[in-house]
Amino acid sequence: MGEELPRLRAEIKLRREGVVAPLVTLLRETTENVAIGLWAAREYSPGGVHLSPDYIPFTFSEPDLKDPPEDEIRRRRQGFEAWVLKRGFEECSKAVFESLHEAYLFVRFAQADLSAVATLDDLQKFEREVRRKAGKMQFPGFLQAIKSGLTSPLDLEDEISSVNRVRNCLEHRRGIVGESDVTPDEYALVLKWRELQLVSEKDGKVSAYKMGTLAPEGAAIGLRTVSSSRGFGVGERITLTAAEFNHVAYTCYLFGYTLANSLAGPPEDSIGASAPA
Repeated sequence: MGEELPRLRAEIKLRREGVVAPLVTLLRETTENVAIGLWAAREYSPGGVHLSPDYIPFTFSEPDLKDPPEDEIRRRRQGFEAWVLKRGFEECSKAVFESLHEAYLFVRFAQADLSAVATLDDLQKFEREVRRKAGKMQFPGFLQAIKSGLTSPLDLEDEISSVNRVRNCLEHRRGIVGESDVTPDEYALVLKWRELQLVSEKDGKVSAYKMGTLAPEGAAIGLRTVSSSRGFGVGERITLTAAEFNHVAYTCYLFGYTLANSLAGPPEDSIGASAPA
């Protein structure tokens, strides 16, 4: 086994793709699930085919399921919409944490002196210890721990922090903003994101336009990333459209993308330019 260790150490491949992979899944699956869920909440009608014949509500003193008043229908729609968004933001936070976990592993291995590793067991023990420490970290701790292994300042910290605050409100207050959710200076829970925009450029003038509309004749078509946000005051319900949630998920992906390419390591292992600046 001793003869194998130099080869094993030499073949340790620190891959940036592992940092981005959880966020690719987030974009591919979670955005679609949230879009379907928000559509279902909007289209909900009592007594519809979604109820099985043997469905029994586990509540008392509820209005008749087949003919509830409008405010009861609205309550159910809002409740389901909040649940869908909660699951979506939980997936966002989970994907970001998995990304940070892999980035921390990358940094620790890149900075470690493995010359003292004498056996494969030692190598595996080192990895387990790194992962154990990572499992106990929160978002600020992760950032502090990996900054020494970055080649440039990390972007989108404010946006990701705002995603975590919205997730916390959805989890603990069903999306109704409380005093503990707001910042003293803004007195609102502010969700920040970066969004992709379709743009046309002609004669030096750049204009945003929506999918399905016609761009000016002869204009060059492209994409740009812009900052955006929404604020929710105390007592206000968090609501988002499917398009806005897509922007949030894209922001999480962009965070992982920039994090992966900021990690100190072989330049040939960097991820190709697949995300707009």
